[in-house]
Amino acid sequence: MLRVISSVIFALLIFVTISSAQPAGPRGRITVTVVDHQGEPVPSATVKFGPPPGTIISGGVPDCETDASGTCSRKHLPMDTYYVRAVKPYDVYPDLPLEFYSRQTKPIPVAVTPGDPDHKVLFKLGPKAGTLKLNVFDETSGAALNNPAVFMRNASSPKAWISINRRDDSTVLIPPDEDVLIEIYAAKYQGWKLVDHLEVAGGKALRLEPGEKREWTIHIKHK
Repeated sequence: MLRVISSVIFALLIFVTISSAQPAGPRGRITVTVVDHQGEPVPSATVKFGPPPGTIISGGVPDCETDASGTCSRKHLPMDTYYVRAVKPYDVYPDLPLEFYSRQTKPIPVAVTPGDPDHKVLFKLGPKAGTLKLNVFDETSGAALNNPAVFMRNASSPKAWISINRRDDSTVLIPPDEDVLIEIYAAKYQGWKLVDHLEVAGGKALRLEPGEKREWTIHIKHK
């Protein structure tokens, strides 16, 4: 008798476990193919399924990474609208939710509904960003400053700005074909502003072509 009860309890536990693992309610799927501006597949790009631009939420749908054909997918998605975007920052495709970079390519809204649960999306990455290598030094001692904050502003739209740290290789990504103003800050140092040193950029705001690389050496003063 005890064996029978134990078997029944064990079977119920398995049933409950399996049932709880199954998504409740209707679910959908989004398959994304990422291509570059020439239409070629982009492998190893990170695809994100996020909220509307400018909205921040915790949790959400996990990212997926594209395979050799530039494709990845997420299934078992709750009915909702997802804003699909792709990013590959170390191949100089910047993250699009940041308004500073999203002027060129916008996330794609995808409405997953019971009547239309399965979607295939083609996401075209915008032109590659320009790359600016910033070598920042103490003007007096010549010592390198390892982690200054870099503030970038769009010259034609001052409200479009971003404050970031340099990447491991001391570079920052610059939106292509746009005039950009740069400021550099570090604790106990005076701020460095491009508008005060326009000779660095050839007498005007910085402007880089897609994929262009440039390097600056900058010395900043103690306060």
